[in-house]
Amino acid sequence: AVLRRWLAAHRARQQRFARALAWPELALWEDFELYVEGLARHVENSFVVDAARHPGAKAALAGDPRYHAFAGLEGKLYVYPKYGRMRAQTWFYEMGAHLARLLDRAVGSAWHQTVANHPGFLVAEVQRATRRSR
Repeated sequence: AVLRRWLAAHRARQQRFARALAWPELALWEDFELYVEGLARHVENSFVVDAARHPGAKAALAGDPRYHAFAGLEGKLYVYPKYGRMRAQTWFYEMGAHLARLLDRAVGSAWHQTVANHPGFLVAEVQRATRRSR
């Protein structure tokens, strides 16, 4: 139900902005950004929360100086911001991460294998999940 309501609100918002900005490709661009940035944040979060689930990645990243920025967070729960408080600059990261987390809870991890196969990416997986739950 949550994903279905979000999807309806998301599409209505996209249509309003596409008309106001005279940008018919807005939905395609925005859905792609949700996928790229949101999925990246979701993967970062899963690594930070439980790095032991990713031993190969941890070993590969050990020599990368950028990894050390996350090292202090290892084993700590990443706090997802409340939807109403998302900053515009981080909306794609946060909303995409939220969607991925909700998909994990709603349909398990099967969507991980198919998310890149759809033109709508993450939003297409939300659509599929809402069709399954009817």
